[in-house]
Amino acid sequence: MKETEIITALAEGLTRSKLQRNALFASDAEILALEGGRLAVTVDDYSAEDRFSVGDPALLGWNLIAATVSDLLAVGAVPRFVLNSFVATRAMDARYLRDLAAGMQEALTACGACMAGGDVGTGAEWRFTGVALGDFPAGQAPLSRIAPAGAGAVMVTGELGDANLAAGTQGPAPRFEVRRAESAVLAALAPGACIDTSDGLIRALEIFRELTPELRIDIDLAAIPYAAGVDRAATALDVPREVFLLGSAGDYELAALVPERSVGDLAGAGWRRIGAFDGGAPAGLFFRRGGERIAHPGLPDPREAESFDAYCAALVALARRLFPPPGRA
Repeated sequence: MKETEIITALAEGLTRSKLQRNALFASDAEILALEGGRLAVTVDDYSAEDRFSVGDPALLGWNLIAATVSDLLAVGAVPRFVLNSFVATRAMDARYLRDLAAGMQEALTACGACMAGGDVGTGAEWRFTGVALGDFPAGQAPLSRIAPAGAGAVMVTGELGDANLAAGTQGPAPRFEVRRAESAVLAALAPGACIDTSDGLIRALEIFRELTPELRIDIDLAAIPYAAGVDRAATALDVPREVFLLGSAGDYELAALVPERSVGDLAGAGWRRIGAFDGGAPAGLFFRRGGERIAHPGLPDPREAESFDAYCAALVALARRLFPPPGRA
């Protein structure tokens, strides 16, 4: 089953709190109205399936925290506390765990949060479950995934494609960025829609569309800020560089839909414009390359693939079909 199907099936049998202020799927984090303000809560689970590098424990520690708090930043919350459940392998000795903790602490300091506790165990494979809690500045409303009315710009933080490059070539995972400052600027300029790219850029844009079916999103392929090494790898592998946007390995950047009046302020605060959105026909997600508009047909689901290699092959086939070199059918 797809992730959304699993969540929907579980949610049908569970009572939602009257204090909950976000609809199902409408926000990266759960928003609870408590006395004195709102609380943002998120939980994520990471394991070998996520293809984080384990050879560098400090990098793993940083990435686990950065990925966990990313959902808080996508709703404009200020991270306060992280809790965790960590399963260590027997190969992770005391030195490894101290370095892992140092990486965690560095990321916690970068986002202004503290580790409030957790649980540990040992097993054949490592696993980390992170819970992050945050709040909001006085008077600030949470960001959601629901597109603002009218037309505007599609904007992203950072450079894209490095996580899919690492996963596809079995290289070391990149160091994820903590986009606290960029989140704060966007939240102060609300209304706007925001999501993190934990499943890749294109999946994030698909979610915007699923929640607002009448939306049209046009992505300017020439405006995409690719990470270092993507172009070189695309040439060496003889694949379109866009394949590194289609994959589900997350960059943990932020993507947003904002009114035109906010573009200038965001561009000066670490955001880049990569396209536009509006409510005009035809609805859908489209890629623009020069004067050509290419309709996005949908992504293969990694959970339904027979193997990781089969999933990568499906991505490459899709990319070659959508983005052939100029002059080649």
